[in-house]
Amino acid sequence: MANAKKTPSKEVKTTKKTSSAKKTAPKKIAKDVEEVVKEENVESEIELDSTIQDDNFSKLRSMKIGSFSLKHLLIGIICLVLVILLIRGVANSFSKESKVPDYGVVYTTDDGDLMVVGSNGKKPVKLANDSSNDVQYANTTERFILYTKDDNLYLYDKKKGEDTTKIDKDVESFGFSDDDKYIYYTNTDDELYTYKKESKKIDNDVDYVVGTADNNIFYTKEDELYFRNMNGKKDKVKVASDVENQALSEDGSKILYQTTDDDLYIYKVSSKKSTKIVSDVNNILDANEELDKIIYTNNDGDVYYVKGTKATKLVSDVSVLDADAKEQQIVYLDEDEELYYQKGTKKAIKIDDAEDIKSAYIYNGNEVYYTVRDDDKYELNYSKVGSKASSPKTVLDDAYSYVYTYYDKGLIAFSNVESYVGELNIIKGGKATKVADDVKTTSLNPNHKGNKLYFLGNYDADDNSGSLMSTTSKKAKTLVEDVKDFNYVKDNIIYISTGYSSKSGKFDLNVYNGRKLIKIADSVKSVKAPYVNTKNNNY
Repeated sequence: MANAKKTPSKEVKTTKKTSSAKKTAPKKIAKDVEEVVKEENVESEIELDSTIQDDNFSKLRSMKIGSFSLKHLLIGIICLVLVILLIRGVANSFSKESKVPDYGVVYTTDDGDLMVVGSNGKKPVKLANDSSNDVQYANTTERFILYTKDDNLYLYDKKKGEDTTKIDKDVESFGFSDDDKYIYYTNTDDELYTYKKESKKIDNDVDYVVGTADNNIFYTKEDELYFRNMNGKKDKVKVASDVENQALSEDGSKILYQTTDDDLYIYKVSSKKSTKIVSDVNNILDANEELDKIIYTNNDGDVYYVKGTKATKLVSDVSVLDADAKEQQIVYLDEDEELYYQKGTKKAIKIDDAEDIKSAYIYNGNEVYYTVRDDDKYELNYSKVGSKASSPKTVLDDAYSYVYTYYDKGLIAFSNVESYVGELNIIKGGKATKVADDVKTTSLNPNHKGNKLYFLGNYDADDNSGSLMSTTSKKAKTLVEDVKDFNYVKDNIIYISTGYSSKSGKFDLNVYNGRKLIKIADSVKSVKAPYVNTKNNNY
């Protein structure tokens, strides 16, 4: 779902930690979309939950490092009504649908029973009753689900049905390891455990689980960074002290971390050695997944590019709106608030000197999209860059909400929005094509291949319902009517709520198999659906 800070910089300030400041590991739960939406004042009624695979427990492709992010989460600023989301569009960023489990779905009935059912919608199994539950799906299989009841942690095994396994009591946070071989959890005493047939204590006074990889679990305690084999047989290994931010590489072989002295290090797990990269680091603007290419700013406002351990100064005294470490390119506003594009140490190219430029995004390495505030609305503008920049061109004169980049057919943007419902446009080569009217702005979901987009069209904000639609090019196709919300797993597994009653708060839960709608249950109160990452579909 969608995530106003008046600064045109992509820089995200980090907060210095103190040894007395306790950082609690976030709960690994099925997060209620209603809570997210209420925070954004989108609407007051949502019934589908979305299981958030918490960034703190995932790999770098969605890892947040303390209060800064390494994987293109936001462009520039968050405006009052316009956000450009930085989810760089590369086809291989999509998860392959063949590797996505055929997830079932967990839901609660009108009687408060917690139920689970397979993707075929048949033979639901009762897990618990009359209690609030947090739910976590496994990463690589539909077989296992973790859930809580009265702070007790249970494991559901599809092969065992209702015969669930109690893991432990007083559980605070929990999750599966990246390969699902282990379960890890913390309790209310901040003790960290792993579980594989039996529980093994890893450490005490744990603040924060960074992630898991290659049978190791990485975590922090009292500003120190550690890792330990999840079987609990080997002693823990201390990586560093006075650690402020950290991130795990995609394969778990390296850890990038920043100290409270603003020094940046890379740690190799195999050799158990740290190498200092640079000093005087203020903000990490971007890094690639291998953590060997980084763009950052220092405390004097200079922008640097790092490859390995060699740092090269790119520019000074600018506000960076977008940075791409992999391609060594940035877009920024200079001291005169003029917009520039720069690749490496080459001469910067001036794009525009319009007043009140708010955000910018580099697309496909040679296109820059940026927003300009015009009274009470925002223009979305475009310029092609190379040896020089093409003349600025207005793509949409009343842009609103988000510009997404993970759809292979082009950028996605909304215009003429009222009550979070507006026109859906696909943009390619600086040209916008309207796909559908009355689209709910928070309902976008691309498929795994990136060639199809699902959304709620014909949406009535007063009735809080619309039609589930899809598009593969310029025209939208209606799939299901009277839809309140949906949760995408695969093209043939989409969980849909229909027939919602605002009076009772109940609805029908269905699964759409790509051809027809199959009812799972009626009188459903809530759904804790699996969250499936399709090219980092962070809203």
